[in-house]
Amino acid sequence: MNWNQLGYLCRLFLPSSNLTSAQKAQLSSARHLRIYKCGQPDSSLATQLSAHIINSSTEHEQQKLALCYEQLPSTIDYRGFEYKNKVSYLAVVFAIFIAINVIYQLYVIPTFVAVFNDYQVQLNSSFSYVTQFWYVFVLLLGCLFITTWLSAIRLSQISNLLKAYNSPSIFDFITPQKIKRQHIALIAILEFPIKGLKENSDIPELDHLHSCQLHGLDISKEFAFLVKQKALELKQDANAHLNKLISVLTIVMVLVIALFLKDAYQPIFALGEIL
Repeated sequence: MNWNQLGYLCRLFLPSSNLTSAQKAQLSSARHLRIYKCGQPDSSLATQLSAHIINSSTEHEQQKLALCYEQLPSTIDYRGFEYKNKVSYLAVVFAIFIAINVIYQLYVIPTFVAVFNDYQVQLNSSFSYVTQFWYVFVLLLGCLFITTWLSAIRLSQISNLLKAYNSPSIFDFITPQKIKRQHIALIAILEFPIKGLKENSDIPELDHLHSCQLHGLDISKEFAFLVKQKALELKQDANAHLNKLISVLTIVMVLVIALFLKDAYQPIFALGEIL
């Protein structure tokens, strides 16, 4: 289920809908939910929240949850974290670099070596390093690229709220602790209408919502505002972290390509001197 489908489901359970239980069950069937699926990815978190609404023990509880979660589709900007263009561009550059390197190692270097052996000319050690250890540079760039790519995917899942906190990933180790804490806080805020204030919670937004609730304030609007604010903060930090990774990868890639070009042209200049 995605966020648009959750919003539609909430509208069915609002007090103003005046629908019977049978009508709600019919309109919440897969046939009707599919209408709202187009253009948005599924979210395990949205699926969990919808299950809580449907399985609530009382109609009053369903209506209370629907009032809070009904605004989430317009609150959560799931398109706000874009990374494919940046990473795809670096992938193309990396692939071209590997292709040129392989061609150079397989076809160009053997020709140069044969010519220089005929003239009994010896190149300096840097050329030997390029021929012997070129794969080290490719592996270094490969590791950096894979780390950046996996980080982009995980950060996209987190900041676009496609994954719940209890949906672990083997790539969690590359996610900064600050972003993990922000994600946990955002999930706790989203679960507040269901679970209320957690014991020993150090999340100020939960304290605030709990105080508002104790004083009889309808928290649905405050809840939506705090979710939007926290989601924006999480998305900004995720974007900043990904931009740092892309900057590091770009700088290393430029240095490696510059080193490769410098040593690749060395035998050409040497050849010009002996012919």
